[in-house]
Amino acid sequence: DPKRKSGLLESTIVPQPGVQVALWNVTDPDGDALACTFSIRRDGLDTWTDLAIDNETGYIQFDISHLEEGTYATRLVATEQAPRPAADRLSATFETIWTAGNDVAEDVEKPTTAALPNSA
Repeated sequence: DPKRKSGLLESTIVPQPGVQVALWNVTDPDGDALACTFSIRRDGLDTWTDLAIDNETGYIQFDISHLEEGTYATRLVATEQAPRPAADRLSATFETIWTAGNDVAEDVEKPTTAALPNSA
């Protein structure tokens, strides 16, 4: 996707200790615009913390240096946008598990995949 690649290349993402970058590429089979909400939660807790809401760039950079060592989950919810009416918008959820410690995040489990159904 040239728009996503251009946005990433023009961003201020700079690798540094204690910072995690998450990238994603989602598409809708009908070609509808999608916006994503990226969230994180510590394993064993029920509450998700949204780090990016209605993100259309396909990436996020966030600070993990303040996180306690342990296992965390991330969640990405992709939701159709206008021109589809709000009441008819579909969404898909993707989750992964990873560990944090010493300012490093390591995948524990591969991300799930899901697809928005055709909704023509």
